Amino acid sequence: MSKEAERIAYLFQCYFNGIATSEEQSELVNWILQEKNTAQVKELLRKAWITSYGEEDIFSKEESEAILQHILKEGSEKRYIQKKRVFFKRAIAVAAVLLVLLSTGYFLYINKKPQPELTKHVEKLKNDVLPGKNKATLMLANGSVIHLNNKKMGTIAQQGKTSIVKIKNGQLAYNKEVSPSNDRKEIQYNTLRTPRGGQYQVTLPDGSKVWLNAASSLKFPATFNGKNRTVQLTGEAYFEINQNKNKPFKVIANKVKVVVLGTHFNMNTYKNNATVKTTLIEGAIKVARKGKSVVLEPGQQAGMDRNAKNIKVSEANIEEVVAWKNGVFYFDGDNMDYIMRRISRWYNVKVVYKNGVPSGHYTGVISRNTNLSQVLKVLELSGIHFEIKGRNIVVG
Repeated sequence: MSKEAERIAYLFQCYFNGIATSEEQSELVNWILQEKNTAQVKELLRKAWITSYGEEDIFSKEESEAILQHILKEGSEKRYIQKKRVFFKRAIAVAAVLLVLLSTGYFLYINKKPQPELTKHVEKLKNDVLPGKNKATLMLANGSVIHLNNKKMGTIAQQGKTSIVKIKNGQLAYNKEVSPSNDRKEIQYNTLRTPRGGQYQVTLPDGSKVWLNAASSLKFPATFNGKNRTVQLTGEAYFEINQNKNKPFKVIANKVKVVVLGTHFNMNTYKNNATVKTTLIEGAIKVARKGKSVVLEPGQQAGMDRNAKNIKVSEANIEEVVAWKNGVFYFDGDNMDYIMRRISRWYNVKVVYKNGVPSGHYTGVISRNTNLSQVLKVLELSGIHFEIKGRNIVVG
């Protein structure tokens, strides 16, 4: 690749990651307008996309055309800055901010100009790991397992009078046929499971939506018959529940029961976390455990230690709680062990500490859509050394 091509690929990557300066964007726009070789433009765009997001299969010709047009439309610096804030906030390119705040209070950041040392560092990591993606398995009532990432869009199974439809990559929907004979005495349960390094979204038979994080599962009936809508969760999920006063929605996870009518909330029940956390985004929910219960207001979080009966209610950092759903790692004064647990789940790697867990607390935002080496390079700005060895991250 020529020096000019390397430069343009770098500019495309900066644009995707949200760190391009106005001068760099102008340089990129001028090159696109002047370059007569359309194939060359699209090839460099494709390579930069793969480098930034780690996936080639989601990159289509239509998307490349749309991206090029979007870049060209952003003419002036003012328009660029204004649109960038909205564009990247919606996680279309969530690597807009790459910074780590040390417990000492000093900000470290990646300069927006070319980083030769960063480039060399990434090239030397031959065992780089791609980020997680939309992948899951669905176990039907008869025990058969469907690998969703291998299925094309359309109806993939039938459970009674409910059709299971893959809407697109990463989304599943249960479409119930309206019929007087639709109610069945026998409840057919399905289980959606995401592996480490996977995530998925499902629209339940009542229209409620659930986002599953990595290493999680959701067990639910193919049709919500009876007086309640009850599901069982392991791991972490974000819920948007359709309101139905006659049929309360219940989530059961780790002996914790959440009862809702219509609301948005997040549940984090990973077994290697000391606390089970339920966070209310909007609406109202009741959280119950071992005979005790609390009603949360929007912005509140219920925390329950696994071996304790009490439920602790506190104000939540909503941005941090829903960051995984929006495609980012959000650290808010977290210790390194908690940070690495999240990273290890998403990249499906094991963490090994050479000299114990580093002390300190860290705050920052890093994209979940970048390769592991790029995430670790940002964390190295805190003075901690990381090394990738196969499927292991060696810290220390």
